[in-house]
Amino acid sequence: MSNVLRQYLLETYNHGSRYYPKKTKSSFIQIDDQDDYDNISDFINIFVTVKRRNYFEIEIIGKMPITQDMADLVEIYHGTIDITINRISLTINPKQIEVLQDLAKLIRKTASMGDLVGNPHWNQYSARVISSLNRFIRTIKEYVSLRQKQLI
Repeated sequence: MSNVLRQYLLETYNHGSRYYPKKTKSSFIQIDDQDDYDNISDFINIFVTVKRRNYFEIEIIGKMPITQDMADLVEIYHGTIDITINRISLTINPKQIEVLQDLAKLIRKTASMGDLVGNPHWNQYSARVISSLNRFIRTIKEYVSLRQKQLI
C-alpha cells in the first residue's frame, strides 16, 4: 500500500513533467511550490518520504522561525526539530494529517518574524509554505477517499 501512496504523490507532484518512472533514485518527493524566481537561500523546502504501512515523513527545511509552540506540537507527534538548520521533521500516517493544519496555523503566526532568522522574504514564503501544506493535506485526504472507494 505504501507504494500506491508513493505513486499517487509522484503523480500529484510531478511539477510539470508528464512522465514519472515508477522507481526513482530519489526517495523523497518535493511538495513545495518552489520556482526559478525564488531566492534559493531563503526559500523553504518541503519534502515527503513515504515509509512502511503508509507512514510518511514530512520535512520542512529553511530559514524560518521555529517557535516553542511549534516545537511542542512536533514533540507530541514524536517528531524532531533542529534549530541549527531550521528543520522540522514529522513522521505521521494519513489519519494524523490534521497535525499539519495545526502546524500551518502556527507558521502563520510567525509571518512577521523573518528578521529573526535573516529571511526578509519570510512573510511571502510563509504563505506559500502554508499553501503547500494545505495542498498536501487535500492530496492525502483525496488519496484516503479513493482508497476507501478502492479506486486506486
